[in-house]
Amino acid sequence: NTVACYGIEISKYQTKLLIDMGVTTLMVMFDNDEKGRERGIKNIEKISHLFKIVNGTQYLKEGADIAETSADDIETVIKPILTNLEQ
Repeated sequence: NTVACYGIEISKYQTKLLIDMGVTTLMVMFDNDEKGRERGIKNIEKISHLFKIVNGTQYLKEGADIAETSADDIETVIKPILTNLEQ
């Protein structure tokens, strides 16, 4: 499952949808710059009592915008992490 924040926050509506779908683990990824890391931490704090959280921002290149993440990076870096979470 994927949720796009299109901004800086996971909304209450998105949170409710994830709960209703039975999601128990989330990987959250925000831009890997100072503001993105700050917002990521605030979002994690806001929802960490509801889900097991993996902060995927740390796997992005320093200063990278999430939209700059290549399909290859997703396949070789992010997908293995998600696969390990499922086990």
